[in-house]
Amino acid sequence: MFRDITSSIMLMQVTRKEFLMKDIQQYPFEIQPISDEGGGGNLIFFPDFSECISDGESLEEAIQKGRDALAETIAALESIGKPVPEPGSSEDCCI
Repeated sequence: MFRDITSSIMLMQVTRKEFLMKDIQQYPFEIQPISDEGGGGNLIFFPDFSECISDGESLEEAIQKGRDALAETIAALESIGKPVPEPGSSEDCCI
């Protein structure tokens, strides 16, 4: 019985992670180049989340690190009972 409960919990965690990853892909983001004086690379931010920014050397790295940061931001908001905005809900989004 303990094994069944453990398996169910693990399945719920995987299912939630898969749902979260699909959901994260729906959030719009913006990327801006960072000047050479600023260290170079690319800055990524999500208009729906003022507290979520990241960067990366390449566009691909910035997007991956940005989505990782977004997943952590959503988890933090959920853990303290704060609402998670819907994708594209920011007034600054998608102008």
